Amino acid sequence: MSPFRLPKALVAASVFALLIFGFLSSSSLRRAEPDHGDVEYGNVKVEMTIQSALERLEPTTLRPAPSTALAHSSNPLPTPIATTTPIEPLQSPTASADALSPSDVVLLLKTGAATSWRRLPLHLLTTFANDRIPNFAIYSDASERLSSSVETIDIIANVSHIIQEVDPEAYHIYATQQEALRPHIYREQAGLPGDEIPAVSEDGNPVGWTLDRYKFLPMLAHARENWPDAKWVVYIEDDTYIFWQNIIRWLSRRSHQEVVYFGATSGPTIARFAQGGSGIAFSQALMTKLFASDNSAGLEVWGKHTAQSCCGDVVLGDVLRDHGIRVNLGEFGSLAFRPEPPWKTTFDVAVWCEPVMTFHHLHEKDLALLADLEDEIHRENHRRVLFRDVYMKFIDPYLQIDQLSGWDNYADLYLLKPDVELPVKLQDSGIDISSASSTVEGCRDACLSFAKCFSWRFQDGKDGSCTLDTGVKLGRATPPALGNTSAVVSGWILPRLNETLISHECWGFRYWD
Repeated sequence: MSPFRLPKALVAASVFALLIFGFLSSSSLRRAEPDHGDVEYGNVKVEMTIQSALERLEPTTLRPAPSTALAHSSNPLPTPIATTTPIEPLQSPTASADALSPSDVVLLLKTGAATSWRRLPLHLLTTFANDRIPNFAIYSDASERLSSSVETIDIIANVSHIIQEVDPEAYHIYATQQEALRPHIYREQAGLPGDEIPAVSEDGNPVGWTLDRYKFLPMLAHARENWPDAKWVVYIEDDTYIFWQNIIRWLSRRSHQEVVYFGATSGPTIARFAQGGSGIAFSQALMTKLFASDNSAGLEVWGKHTAQSCCGDVVLGDVLRDHGIRVNLGEFGSLAFRPEPPWKTTFDVAVWCEPVMTFHHLHEKDLALLADLEDEIHRENHRRVLFRDVYMKFIDPYLQIDQLSGWDNYADLYLLKPDVELPVKLQDSGIDISSASSTVEGCRDACLSFAKCFSWRFQDGKDGSCTLDTGVKLGRATPPALGNTSAVVSGWILPRLNETLISHECWGFRYWD
């Protein structure tokens, strides 16, 4: 008996059906699970992953903050104030049981007596509200009670004898400041009766600058002593807003057992450091290596160096490089830690669908608006805040015309002037430098001639110039300075913005997972 054989046409049809079913099934699986790949977006290759569902976890149990170790202060470390409607931490449903929790991270906020009463009340209502940050400390150069449950820690107290030796002027400022902590002394410059005249040091800077550089090393040593088990220590300043859920998720995919730190890089290549105000994240391994025992990274060793430096974050960068530790270790991350407010931030294809970690140099109004945006996105969409979200909320509504006079949009990537050689990337665009640097129309035409240009800026006057940019900044009005009659005109190529950025809604993508 001959074996049973299917007709060839039927076999072919069956195979085709199986292939189609397999393709659809694999596509469905890819939509439900992370799938990394390089996607060409415009002319920039961006690593993308397919969005997976997020789920809410039970709110993290608040761990009591340890008591302070400061010899000259008996004040306890601050604990978060209790309010209503907590923002619950978000996590991937596939996360393991030992995934990073908010209770594994300590947030350090640095302030000063000159700014604390002006800047910290909004932080109590935003950053530290709703028990969403279980462990935090607020460091200053004076101990002050901000509420019934929150006090600043005088981090200078235990090192004041070192400062007295290496920097008498700074010590005098500190000693005088302690005497001025009476209830009727007001330093927040509120425009009310009793306002103190802002004090300045010999170099003309606010006195807070003189003391500020001495806070960094003692602050980190104190945090390591009180939270030795913290997997990450995150630092911000009192004019910084941090997107807490974003940074928790980002750090959860980095090893706290590696000696690393992340932030917005600044300084020359051989002396790179993480800019303090943009926020810095330190691994547990780094904190243990530098601040666990022998004070090799303390002011006892680095006091004189600190006295000769301008800033505490610069000193910290020097200390870390001295121990062979460099910022970011080449990983992408610094673009998410912003050293400026949203209206001065560059929005482009490189960051459009990326989560944002911080903004710096913020007014209190900015803190409130950003906190509201973060709360809205977590409450309604259960996802992280992207640069696109910030743009659509705070930038796009105010970019409805393509040109503004007396406005600076800070376009600054390519400078066009007759005495400056045309950048290589613009040499095939047919730009007329003479026209671009002499008229508003010429500058706008130069931007139109370069396919990647999103914004332009023309400055009239003796040293007239035209600058082009492949990113977008909102900017702000710029009345001419005294004695400077040159005018600034800024513009944006709105059709390109709509086509390349705004039309890309980022749905279905998950980044940095």
